[in-house]
Amino acid sequence: MGWASAGHIFDPVARALIDAGVDGPTKRKVLGDLIRRLQDGDWDTEDESLELFLDDPDVVAAFADHGIRMPVDPETELIAARAEIDALRGRVADLEHQLATRST
Repeated sequence: MGWASAGHIFDPVARALIDAGVDGPTKRKVLGDLIRRLQDGDWDTEDESLELFLDDPDVVAAFADHGIRMPVDPETELIAARAEIDALRGRVADLEHQLATRST
């Protein structure tokens, strides 16, 4: 049987670090250590806490470091990947143009 109440520990700590403006690497390390310890205690609702902090890449990374990721719809993932590829193609085209104009 898992430990569902660990979110009551994790969530306020994560919120306090965010509100205090703690830098990303420190936040990721502190929360990663906390996630590991809570998982050792059989935390089974990590995804619920992760969902609360999806807007913070450092929190998301701390969860990912410990094997917790949000389930993703494959179609949504494909759309996002295509958008990222299109953006990268645009950046490459801009850089090629900059290089071409420097050469002349």
